[in-house]
Amino acid sequence: MMTNTPVLHLDGAILHNAFDSMIECSEKLGGIEMVVEGVRGKSLLFQRTFSGDGNLMTDTEFFDACAFMPTVRRRVQPLLKAKGFEYLRSAITALLDGITLESTDRRILTLKEQLAFGTSNRWIHDLAAEILHYRNPENFPLMTRWIWDSESNSGVLREIWFAEMQISNLDIPNGIRTHLELRRELHDFLENSGVYANHQFIIDILFAWIYSQYIGSQGGSFLKTEFSQSGTPFDYVMRMLGLDAALTGNGLTHMVLADGTRHRLSELIDASTH
Repeated sequence: MMTNTPVLHLDGAILHNAFDSMIECSEKLGGIEMVVEGVRGKSLLFQRTFSGDGNLMTDTEFFDACAFMPTVRRRVQPLLKAKGFEYLRSAITALLDGITLESTDRRILTLKEQLAFGTSNRWIHDLAAEILHYRNPENFPLMTRWIWDSESNSGVLREIWFAEMQISNLDIPNGIRTHLELRRELHDFLENSGVYANHQFIIDILFAWIYSQYIGSQGGSFLKTEFSQSGTPFDYVMRMLGLDAALTGNGLTHMVLADGTRHRLSELIDASTH
């Protein structure tokens, strides 16, 4: 049984304001249900790609899924070029084989050690986090660095920390215990707000909404490649959730292949997400 659950001091007023503004802004897209369906489609794609025997996953299937991982899709290219897809597939298979909540932190660390290449490897954590959550959203919370990164002391968690208890550094670990507790508290928040369904996806959207507000408040000099040149607050949300990959009119994505070209979504996408 997992122990040592971190104590999180979340600001209810910040959460309520963020939730209300998210719902209001989503009306321009047809309502929050439209975004939920997009995230659900991503999850169905990941279940199809990663829930079977990893050794049977094709490169095209992985590239399709990777296109929906915003902090991974551009950074994986040097590894693919140097090590090849088979090497990456073997490491992902080892990550998923028999994984439990208790073994999650250790498995992610092992994946980072296996795939470490060059000087920038922090994206590997997000690769594991996206796969684990969207292949099994009921059990694994989303644990990407933009939700919480103790190394940089930044992320959604810091933005929703109780205002009167703000300190220069939050002594909160990155591990799954933190994210399970964060999900539990957000689950309670949504029920208290009258939301009783799709919590696993609405929490993702709320996190992306909160962080998009933070990004917008920092100005253009802060914006990273994935989150720049965006027209509306929900454009940032769609990018952070990776859903902008499905919005390309010609099928080209931001996923960069070993040869430097961009991956084109396969015809299997519609069949796997509907």
